[in-house]
Amino acid sequence: MKKCLAFILAVSLVILSAFTVNASVFKDELGFTYEADTSGNLAVSGYDGTDMDVPPSYSSYPITKIKNMAFADNTVLESLSFENARNLESIGIYAFAGCTSLGSVNIPWSISNVSTAAFKGCTSMTAVGFYSKGGKVSNECFSGCSALKDVVLGEDVTAIGNYAFAGCASLKYIELSKNINSISETSFANTNVTFGVYYGSCAYDYARSNSVPYILLDGVKLGDVNGDNVVNINDVTVIQSHLAEMKKLEGVFLYAADTNRNGEVKIDDATTLQMYLAEYELNYPIGEVLTQ
Repeated sequence: MKKCLAFILAVSLVILSAFTVNASVFKDELGFTYEADTSGNLAVSGYDGTDMDVPPSYSSYPITKIKNMAFADNTVLESLSFENARNLESIGIYAFAGCTSLGSVNIPWSISNVSTAAFKGCTSMTAVGFYSKGGKVSNECFSGCSALKDVVLGEDVTAIGNYAFAGCASLKYIELSKNINSISETSFANTNVTFGVYYGSCAYDYARSNSVPYILLDGVKLGDVNGDNVVNINDVTVIQSHLAEMKKLEGVFLYAADTNRNGEVKIDDATTLQMYLAEYELNYPIGEVLTQ
């Protein structure tokens, strides 16, 4: 009788376990609500608390997605961590849109897709680290995040979509790497942002075409045309050699040779540099890191 009862109990537990994993919607002891697909992968569709740390799996089944609109207009969620979510691949459309109490977010490299408007209108968000291997800050991803001040984009980011940071009124500065090859005309609509860019990069061209103020991350000073980090008579000689076609200046150093900032390099620039070295008072930021 005892053996029979033990067998029935074991079978019941197996059936219960199978039912729990295959149920369309179920909840765990941490307060997460999941939805399972036919492969046994789980999508997070809800959470009861204010501080959410997405786990890697539940009952050995991987958590691979945050469902579309899972937390849209959730006003109690204050913190969000993907540090342990090593199986998470995708954050759905509008997944955290309107989470007005959420303070910051860090998107790790392991997440390959951050969908449209995923964090739109998170008005308390002040900091974003975006390292997704998917390479794109999606359309409207952080639009309307009016308190956003600090944004770090990883080296894998190659594109910034339509209205991605539009309306981020507190965003004053963002560094854009050489790897970015596409920025939408509306990516930074209604912002007063200054770019940190590399000379000749896509972001540099975008800044100049759209009258966005920028700082060159190359670290070259106006007038330092030989790249030794000092402005002196040697730089005058290099400019003169360039004009005499004895030495060719290119790229950021040609830009640094335009000491009077009129868009071309002529003998006037060598003269301006000589005047600077003679300590004449000039209106050009010679000796300072190049900006626009």
